[in-house]
Amino acid sequence: MLPFESCCFCCKLETGAYVLGILGLVACMAYTMLFSVAVVYVNYAWLIGLVFPGAFFLAFLLLIIGTNRRNKWLALPYILLASIATAVNALVVIYLIISNDQDPSAALVIVGISVISIPFGVQNVLSMISLFMKFNSEGTKGLKDEDY
Repeated sequence: MLPFESCCFCCKLETGAYVLGILGLVACMAYTMLFSVAVVYVNYAWLIGLVFPGAFFLAFLLLIIGTNRRNKWLALPYILLASIATAVNALVVIYLIISNDQDPSAALVIVGISVISIPFGVQNVLSMISLFMKFNSEGTKGLKDEDY
């Protein structure tokens, strides 16, 4: 049984994967452009600021291609990266709640945004796991994963 039969409770899993992939590609490109303009290149911050969006860009691209070719393995990078990002987001929220040395107003803004983004992240991950399981249950109709 799939965790979700539809993405966002309104559209097919494949449509949700396409929308998620396209919006993710646009967000990664926008983040990279803004980061490259706004950040002073000190202490390898630019490397970190470009590697993570680059990894997500590749994961979103593979998600789109995998959905188009119905290849479950190409959806896996997004599932892994989004799971890690959601877990890190949750840990940052816990840290900000526990720590007392942060500016309370800034911490409240981050916690408020995260309270909204964490459930959406979990829902997106579960939707893409459902898509992965759907592709797995459909089988390959006599083809191996390498034949796609």
